[in-house]
Amino acid sequence: MKPRIMIPFDFGGASLHALQWAADLHKTTGGEPILMVHVINSLPVGVLEVVVDPLLPNKDEILDLERSMQEQARKLDVPATVKVLIQGRIPGETIVAAARDAKADLIVMGTHGRTGVNRLLLGSVAEHVLRHSPCPVVTVRGSKTD
Repeated sequence: MKPRIMIPFDFGGASLHALQWAADLHKTTGGEPILMVHVINSLPVGVLEVVVDPLLPNKDEILDLERSMQEQARKLDVPATVKVLIQGRIPGETIVAAARDAKADLIVMGTHGRTGVNRLLLGSVAEHVLRHSPCPVVTVRGSKTD
């Protein structure tokens, strides 16, 4: 099996660990380039209808993000397609929709492993994706300092 692998990538340590895990899998199985997606929520926290355009990246900044993602994949010698997704919904919903659209066979994503009050206050993108994903999800925990 040559799975279509998608990685939600936020440039943090947990995402880097997930990319390493996915790169190892890709090197073993082959297949299409890994799809790396960086999600940006265009709505401020707690506001449902106000878009914060001034805070969103411009075209040059989006290209820089895409180049940075490509560079991370190149460092691991793994082919990757990269996308920056700017949506007016929570990141977990955007990730699930992107996986459906890409017909992903597997999502590999980093997790901070927050529990208790921190998870309650900050939410859990990984948990949302685990609950709603159209395909299997592998979570890779970052180090304690990530």
